[in-house]
Order: sequence, then C-alpha cells, then structure tokens
Amino acid sequence: MHVSTSIPIPVRGLRAHRESTTTCRYDIAVAKIAVLPRSRGARIAKRAVDVVLSSAVTTLSGAVQDSHAKPVTDYVVVAFAQDSSKWGYLTRFVRTARPNQEGRFSLTGLPPDDYYVVALDYVETGEEYDPEQLEKWKSLATRVTLADAESKPLALKLASPSQ
Repeated sequence: MHVSTSIPIPVRGLRAHRESTTTCRYDIAVAKIAVLPRSRGARIAKRAVDVVLSSAVTTLSGAVQDSHAKPVTDYVVVAFAQDSSKWGYLTRFVRTARPNQEGRFSLTGLPPDDYYVVALDYVETGEEYDPEQLEKWKSLATRVTLADAESKPLALKLASPSQ
C-alpha cells in the first residue's frame, strides 16, 4: 500500500537557477525535518526528495442549472477522482466548491487525472471524503479528464440524490 502524506516544512532559503526561458530549478534549504521511528532500534534511511513548484494549475469552472435549465446560485460542486483508490480523508483528488456571488464555481489545483464532477444542493461537512457517498454520487456525475495546467469550463445540472 502506498500512503501519501503532506507535511508542512519550514523553509530557510530558496534560490532559483534559470534553466531556460520558461523553467527554473529551485534549491530549497530546509530548516529541519524530523522523522521519529516507532521503535527505539529502528533505522531511518536518508533519501533525496524532489520538490516540483509550478505556476500552471488545473481549473474546473462553470455554472449550475436546475432540471428546468434555470441558473442555480446555491449549491456545492464535488469533484473526485474516478479511481476510488485515490479517495480518502484530505486527499488532493477530492475537492468541493461553492458558487461566488454571480453563481459560478471554480475548482483549482486538482492533480491531472480523470474525475467525476457533481453539483448537489447540500453536502454535509466531510461527506465528500466518504467512499460510500462518493460511490453513490458517481451515477449522478459528469466525467471530466484534466491534463496538466488545463482549464475546463463546465455546465452542470443540479443532481438530485434521489435520482
């Protein structure tokens, strides 16, 4: 099993080295990373870590309509990976968004992948991370593929969980 964890790391310094007109390599001096073994006799292997910084992010944006094609301004959009092994608490592959004052939503920073996107009238806090709930929402969702740095406009219909 592969477990991915995000850990905030205090950064002491950041130096950029221009590699071309469009990319830079960054050297990051990390103040301290402590990994504590579970048992006293355990050894920790030192490994190199590659950090990739990018200003190119993915974006899903759009609006939601009801079953009569009228704009909806109060809803929650949930985007989640089609691969259920990527579901879990605080995963990068599940995101929610609420509409702005104009009734439009925007989801940014999803990793490139295949997603289900569904618009619902209400989502209980944390419900978007429940695998059983995501499984139910799959049949109501629109399928979307996001490539690296891609922006996609969506026109969604408000789903009714009783459908």
